[in-house]
Amino acid sequence: MPTDAGEKRLIMQAFDRTVLVLDLEAREQWAVRRANLGTDAAWVAGLTPSFTPAPAAPADLYPDAPKRIEVSLDQQWLWAYQGDVLVLDAPVSTGKDRFETPRGTWRIYAKYARKTLRGTSRGETWHVPDVPSVMFYWGGFAIHGVYWHDRFGTGERYSHGCVGIAPHDAGLLFGWAPEGTLVTVR
Repeated sequence: MPTDAGEKRLIMQAFDRTVLVLDLEAREQWAVRRANLGTDAAWVAGLTPSFTPAPAAPADLYPDAPKRIEVSLDQQWLWAYQGDVLVLDAPVSTGKDRFETPRGTWRIYAKYARKTLRGTSRGETWHVPDVPSVMFYWGGFAIHGVYWHDRFGTGERYSHGCVGIAPHDAGLLFGWAPEGTLVTVR
């Protein structure tokens, strides 16, 4: 991709509802983000988009409105609301067969900017260091960033029950959602 500083190496992966972009120069930070195709195309063409997108998570626009997160297992998608205002929507990857993500309504009870996730269940053992933006909402189940794959929103389920989200989106959600935020998985 051409930039003012020369060429920039990106990996892009297109899905039905989104495009994920990995900046190879920031690979150690796992800088995966969702592309805004209209705005990004305008910038690449040397044009200025006719609008400025709203911030992804306008935490202070509605300070008295309650925050909530909704996850659809069927759609493999997450929505974050402040009152009735959608502040973030993002593709996710949830629990694979035999490790299904439970349905229900809970509240975030613990948050960790980075955490090693480990466990043993049903003949599988995992040890994943430095998982970003971890928000536990029920027992050992959490919403967290995933740097080891980018198959969000595809219908493929890869987790041991957690709700996995791209690191960039997880960071936005982590900064926006305090402990006590309502989480509904349906």
